[in-house]
Amino acid sequence: MFGMLDYRAYKLYWLIGLPFRIVLRILFFIVIAIAIGIGHWTGYPILVQIVVAYIAMEIIAIVVGLVWTLLIVMPLEKIFFWLIDVVPSRGKDTEEAKDIVRSGPIIWLSKKLMNDIGIGRMRTPRRS
Repeated sequence: MFGMLDYRAYKLYWLIGLPFRIVLRILFFIVIAIAIGIGHWTGYPILVQIVVAYIAMEIIAIVVGLVWTLLIVMPLEKIFFWLIDVVPSRGKDTEEAKDIVRSGPIIWLSKKLMNDIGIGRMRTPRRS
């Protein structure tokens, strides 16, 4: 619907996603607290409680990550790219422009880094 350059669309996408990232950070600490509670609830010796809490944290984090991706990230991305037509500015095509919107300028900078800049071609000094 609305055409927007990729680096500007990244800024808008980042701004829209800010509350979700804050909630995700808080959710991370909640997952750790739940895992500690599960480890403490077992009543085993402290070393076993730590191992149980770690395993519980990993399992809960995987489940929360999958649910977060399926229910928050994918619909947000679909709605964003439905509303905003990304115009390549730093990306060479539409797909690379969408990658720049998702991940930021790191995609463009890594592409720049991978290109040959011609270090082997040194200029020879002039003779007078």
